[in-house]
Amino acid sequence: MPDKRNFPDIALSEHGLIPLPLEERPGMLWVLSDPDGSLELGSYLDGVHPELGNYQLGDWVLYERRVLHRDINWKMPIDTFLEPYHFASLHTNTVAPIFYPNVCLFEGHGPRHWMAVARKNIASLRDKPESEWGFVKHKAISYQLFPNTIFTIQADHVETRRVFPVKDKVDQCVIYFDCYVPEPVTSDKAKRYWDANIDLAIRTVDAEDIAIQTEMERNFLSGAMEYMLVGQNEPALAHFHLALERAMGAD
Repeated sequence: MPDKRNFPDIALSEHGLIPLPLEERPGMLWVLSDPDGSLELGSYLDGVHPELGNYQLGDWVLYERRVLHRDINWKMPIDTFLEPYHFASLHTNTVAPIFYPNVCLFEGHGPRHWMAVARKNIASLRDKPESEWGFVKHKAISYQLFPNTIFTIQADHVETRRVFPVKDKVDQCVIYFDCYVPEPVTSDKAKRYWDANIDLAIRTVDAEDIAIQTEMERNFLSGAMEYMLVGQNEPALAHFHLALERAMGAD
């Protein structure tokens, strides 16, 4: 309001944006886009809330955000983080040298779950007492917050991916990728380090996973296949799609 003389006796506080339900827990801001709705985070985060709280996410610093528009169904970027079965064949030169393929830990909590994949440096713990093992340091842990969010807890940073469908476009989505680091980046050395981490994440997911998913999407839409099989080695993948079917009222 550059010239308030044109708006006599107007209280600015009564002419703001539409307020939305908001809550902070644990260290994250949760906003509901429906102004008449209510947040029920207690039940929504049931089972994973204590663990997310342990990471003290409120202390992390946003280093970089990227927004990707891709020609794939919104569920496919989520699927990427639900099994390491494809590591050896698809990620030969990116994450396959870092993680064991086709081995994971899984735990479901209602429609949510977490899945952990093992870094190859875990072998160094064989001769150490369990008190020195350090779970996070030797794993990558992905929390799937139903339906469209993935938190990946890496050894020294946190990656989040929120995936949204494009209205009336079954084969298009928007991915919000955020990278959080432990402290503000103030040196060129730190910047080079985190840029390398982001480059690896983008090269792996965007240039490899999403690139092949774009081809898969075209094949799905051709009608050549009626269904896909999920193996017993992919428990998180099965859990996610069963949760989707339940949420949609499928038999």
